[in-house]
Amino acid sequence: MRLIPICALLLIGLPGCSEITCSNRTVKTIESPDGKHRAILFMRECGATTDYTTQISVVNSSSPFQNVGNAFIADTYDPDAKRGNWGGPWAEIAWSSSKRLIVTYDGRSRVFRRKASVDEVEIVYQTDRP
Repeated sequence: MRLIPICALLLIGLPGCSEITCSNRTVKTIESPDGKHRAILFMRECGATTDYTTQISVVNSSSPFQNVGNAFIADTYDPDAKRGNWGGPWAEIAWSSSKRLIVTYDGRSRVFRRKASVDEVEIVYQTDRP
């Protein structure tokens, strides 16, 4: 009975212990043909108990980089999904025009976010099994 209140006090008294520290590593940044946007493919790592994720953000060229991907987020839940050399699931990005970004990724990846557009940029997704 007393265990629950003691644990609650420990969690309240040590809030830093419950926070997860994440880090990002940029894999590729490409500017749109008109120079108004940037597409950023990056790896995000949040500790030993979570897998690396591959994330993609589309931002206005004058905007700062976001901590979390605003367009695409995936991990390699399927052990057969190909990993990129950065550790997260394999993906590629390419602009086909100033307002269209092509994202190619391994279809075996587990996808958490897959937006059709960000900041007036259409995002087209293609799956591949390299």
